[in-house]
Amino acid sequence: MKRFSLILGILGFAVVGCTNGAQNDNTANNTGTNTATNASLESQANAPNRKLQTIGVALGDLGNPFYNAVQKGAETEAKKIGGNIRVNAVSSAFDLNQQTNQIENFTAANTDLIIISAVDKKGVKPVIDQARLAGKVVIAVDSAVDADVDAMISSNNTQAGEIACQYIADRLKGQGSVVILNGTPMDSINQRVSGCQ
Repeated sequence: MKRFSLILGILGFAVVGCTNGAQNDNTANNTGTNTATNASLESQANAPNRKLQTIGVALGDLGNPFYNAVQKGAETEAKKIGGNIRVNAVSSAFDLNQQTNQIENFTAANTDLIIISAVDKKGVKPVIDQARLAGKVVIAVDSAVDADVDAMISSNNTQAGEIACQYIADRLKGQGSVVILNGTPMDSINQRVSGCQ
């Protein structure tokens, strides 16, 4: 039950963390909630002999405020549950090989719950499949993955791109030019750029 509570807490943190609390002309409601769970999550969460002890969090870059907030959210929810749950957050520097090694290490270390913001939605499929075969609960955050996961947490990235660029356009009042500097070519960033164009 503790595992299920943590997952709900992380889901709640992600929804709160991805909303714009400011009330101005640049707000929008996210009507595209992308959260799903499957039966394996519920059966593992309710297993009587399983106690949540470790969480592995594999993120793109812990220097990024968004990923830092995901890490802090996992740590906060783990503390609320109690029981000395260890949270190990790692940064892949947006490198697929490094992220693959991190997930393999979490699996080998018998980490109970793995949270991943995938650097490459297709490239992480084999390592996610291995983790799930080993009985690990896997939650994808921010970017969809081409693998079965127990839950997916994401904002509407296309809408976020639309809102951000509309804000810029409103401030420029039809004057000047805008250059889009792409970040790491991951799914969430590509969607935001698409929403902006």
